[in-house]
Amino acid sequence: SFTLTKTDNSWICVQDETFPLSNDAASELVNTFTSLQAVRDLGTAQDGENYGFSENAPTVTLTSSDSTNCSFVLGEANSMTGDYYLKREDSGEIYTVSSSLADSFHKTLTDLAEIKSFPTISSDNVQELSITEEGTTLLFESSTTGSVKTWQISQSQDGGKTESTPEKATVNTVTTLVDHLGNLSFDSFVDHKEENKEKYGLKNPSMTINFQYTEATDSDDATTEAESETDTSSETANETEPAEILSGTLYVGEQAEDGSYYVQLDGSNNIYLMSADKLSAFQGLNYDDYPESEE
Repeated sequence: SFTLTKTDNSWICVQDETFPLSNDAASELVNTFTSLQAVRDLGTAQDGENYGFSENAPTVTLTSSDSTNCSFVLGEANSMTGDYYLKREDSGEIYTVSSSLADSFHKTLTDLAEIKSFPTISSDNVQELSITEEGTTLLFESSTTGSVKTWQISQSQDGGKTESTPEKATVNTVTTLVDHLGNLSFDSFVDHKEENKEKYGLKNPSMTINFQYTEATDSDDATTEAESETDTSSETANETEPAEILSGTLYVGEQAEDGSYYVQLDGSNNIYLMSADKLSAFQGLNYDDYPESEE
C-alpha cells in the first residue's frame, strides 16, 4: 500500500518522499475516483450474495482537506456483465463499476513514476560516440568542414592499455549507427534506490554508451524596432550562439525476464527498462565494419 498527499500543487508519496512521482499520473488517478460513475446502484448487501469483498480486497481511501474520509472497496467481477462490484464503506452501499475503473485499484507506486525523456540526439548533433562492451571500446569522433561532416574511428582494448590509431570511417555506416541513438527511450520505471543497482547489473554494466552532442541556443540579444530600420547589422543580432556541448552516458545492466534491459543514465538514480530491440544496434559491434575501404 502507499499514500499520496498533495502539497501546494504537487503530489508526493508519504512512505518515500524521494520517489520520482509523476504529478500528472497522481492527479489522473485521484480524478478517477473523485469523478467515479457507477453503472448500477445495488443498495446494501443482500443475504446470500457474494460480492468478493474479502479482507485483502483492494481499497482506496480519499481524504479531503477537512479530514473527511471516503473509502471504496473493490469486489469481484460480475460473470455476466464483466462489471465489478464496489462498496462504499461509510454507507455500505454497493454499486457496479466498469472494468476500466477496477484497473485503477491495482495501480502500484511504480506505475505512477515519472519517466524521463531520453536526450534528443541524432547524427546531426552528435559530436562523439563511444561504446564499451566486454572490455573493448569503439570511439567515433566527428569533424565538420563547412557543411561536410566526417568521422574517425579508433579502438581501445584491455581497459585502454591497447589503443589503435584513429582512421577515417565510412560516413554512411557511422551515421546509421549514431542515428539509432535517437530511437532510444525508456519503456518503464523500475527503481530509484542507489543501493539496489547491483541486483540490476548496473554496478558493473554489460555495456556503456557515451555520447557528446550539441544543443543550439538562440542569443538573447535583441535590437529595437528603430535600430533594425537604420542598422543593417541588426540582421545578425539573433544569430545562433556557439552550440553548447553536452554529454551523456547510458549504462546497460542485466536482462529482465521479458528480455528487455535494465538501464540508467549517468547523473540519475532512476533505473528503467529498455527493450532489447532498441539496444541491439550497439551490441556486438565489429571494428572492421567501419573504416573507410581503400580504393
